[in-house]
Amino acid sequence: MPTIGNNQFPYPNTSDEPNIPGDLQKLALAVDTAIGGGNRLIDTLATLQAIPNTQLFEGMRATITNDPTTGNNGEYVYTGGAWVSQTHIEDMFAPGQWASDYKIVKCASIAGNTLILDLKVTRQTAAWKATAWSSAELLRIPQQIAPRVTDFTVPAIANLAEGPTAVGFTISPTAISVRPIVACTISPGSFIAASICWDF
Repeated sequence: MPTIGNNQFPYPNTSDEPNIPGDLQKLALAVDTAIGGGNRLIDTLATLQAIPNTQLFEGMRATITNDPTTGNNGEYVYTGGAWVSQTHIEDMFAPGQWASDYKIVKCASIAGNTLILDLKVTRQTAAWKATAWSSAELLRIPQQIAPRVTDFTVPAIANLAEGPTAVGFTISPTAISVRPIVACTISPGSFIAASICWDF
């Protein structure tokens, strides 16, 4: 049976004896091998990164099971031209300009091309007497999971004197910021929390 293309997909030749079920099975196996067969189990990060580009596709998943660096083990998704760890996705965010003013607790995951982030920040330094729509950058978003929108503000829950919805988080393609919706004071011990998701 001849093959065609970078992935060497088989196809029946005009001289081959007709065998539709067998030919389709051979083609299905070749396609499954080329696209990774769902969630691949891979021994090491180096092996994962060595998979040829012709076999990769957006949203492909793999699990590293036996890397000598324990922190490399876990689930990965191929997105934006790179393998992104799902196990430690929250570690991809760099601290923003005002991150040191807050204790930041975050938990993130990826489903397809959607990032889901649970975020809670607690003020640690002196009170911030914020004007409405001012902002303080907390986290920088890496390019491979950057939102496909310009800016949006997500309402949050907070324990502020001005009310539980006086503040939110603004998400831009490069950062997540605290964004007071009304003039308010964010005192030491005040928390702000929200669940946020975006497509990237």
